[in-house]
Amino acid sequence: MQELILDIVRLILEKVRDSGGAAGATALSSEADGRRIDARHYYQLTGCVTQYTSVNLILWTIFSIFAAAHALLVTALVTSLGDQGKIIGDHPHIAVWLSLVGLLAAFAWALLLRRTIGHLVWHQKLVERIEASLGIEPQYQMFPARLPGREPGQPDTSRLPMWGYGPPAKIVMQICSGLTALGWLCVLIYFLRC
Repeated sequence: MQELILDIVRLILEKVRDSGGAAGATALSSEADGRRIDARHYYQLTGCVTQYTSVNLILWTIFSIFAAAHALLVTALVTSLGDQGKIIGDHPHIAVWLSLVGLLAAFAWALLLRRTIGHLVWHQKLVERIEASLGIEPQYQMFPARLPGREPGQPDTSRLPMWGYGPPAKIVMQICSGLTALGWLCVLIYFLRC
């Protein structure tokens, strides 16, 4: 993905350099069809690609932090139990509180993931629109909407081989947060009944 972003930036910089530089350029000439393109679209594209990359990093950071937090909560829950699965010590309600905190954290995790994925999709659609307005060839687009022999919405497996190996990470992240919430709910119900 980083190589693709660098290729797009190089293409944009070449277009700006060929037009006489960024300082006075308001329009760029396309040598293929002779049309003039507003240089601001190129700058918008670089900004959008940067924002997409930043939001993607934020998404993975949120996922990692919450996964680590849930691992710590599970560890605390397991260490509070004795050999027989019963609460040990003077605080019998500690498992209920830990599972309640885990459940609330799982809901917060799911909401943050949903919001961040929404921003990621918005940036992706914005990049697609700018690329379409610039007339960038599909092999240079970050998210090609249509390539020959491929239906709309079908991933380009020739350019990005990782697409063919399973569901997208955005879906897996949301499933993980949902299953975590379900797990904590089951643990909470179990300890409330004990």
